[in-house]
Amino acid sequence: MVPEAIDVESGKLGSLPESVAKKENIAEKILSAVGWMEREGMDAFADTRTHFFGVGMRAIAQDKSQWEKLTAAQIVALLDASITQPSAYVPLEPLDGSATYAIQTREGGKGILQILGSSDDGVRLRYKLAEKYPR
Repeated sequence: MVPEAIDVESGKLGSLPESVAKKENIAEKILSAVGWMEREGMDAFADTRTHFFGVGMRAIAQDKSQWEKLTAAQIVALLDASITQPSAYVPLEPLDGSATYAIQTREGGKGILQILGSSDDGVRLRYKLAEKYPR
């Protein structure tokens, strides 16, 4: 369960600092949140229980059946062959259990991520990294 933010490589969870969370101006809040995530090494963030997004990552949508089918080597090959560029904001939706992505984090970790649902406690997901350390 991810209450707010997660660093995929380490599994570390985090919450926005109060100084960022309480900003009134939405543009300022988003810029501050992205900056905090980059400094803390966070890869994905749930800004509400209906929106989950990656920061500084690449995500390629997959059919949910690919969770069981793709091998680590296939995930790496898929990402290596893709022209998808990292983005500051990568929507990872829907949160109804059907969203599955091949991902590459800002730090270079590659894997597969599946969103299982959301609740008042956060976003439920699972992920497998293809490589323990980036090349």
